[in-house]
Amino acid sequence: LVVCWAPRWFLPTLPLAVAFWLRLLRNPAWRKCLLAHQATAPLDEEGFAMVAALGDSRRMAFWVERVVRSYGGQVLSLKAMDRFASLIFRARKPVMSFAELLECLRTDASESFIKWPPVLAPLNAEG
Repeated sequence: LVVCWAPRWFLPTLPLAVAFWLRLLRNPAWRKCLLAHQATAPLDEEGFAMVAALGDSRRMAFWVERVVRSYGGQVLSLKAMDRFASLIFRARKPVMSFAELLECLRTDASESFIKWPPVLAPLNAEG
């Protein structure tokens, strides 16, 4: 806003702005908060908590879809995925662990909107 009134202050204040953002990003807690995104969050317990902290079911659905794809599955219904994603976090916190989420995704309840590849038995010496 000050730059609009007095453009001459832009260059002198630029190093201060850069220093401010570098200082914020230096703190791990602030870095996680500022850089949290459903497309880049890790596919583990920490990423689950990061995306839940965003408080948006569409973002959570996007992240869960990434999890499903990373385990070889395919999402058949995005609408059903949105409904499922809205149920796995409350008050910006996950309601289950990541392991429980994976188990829930593999159960019969999610078969209506997730297709998993068939599980094949490993070959033995007899073929």
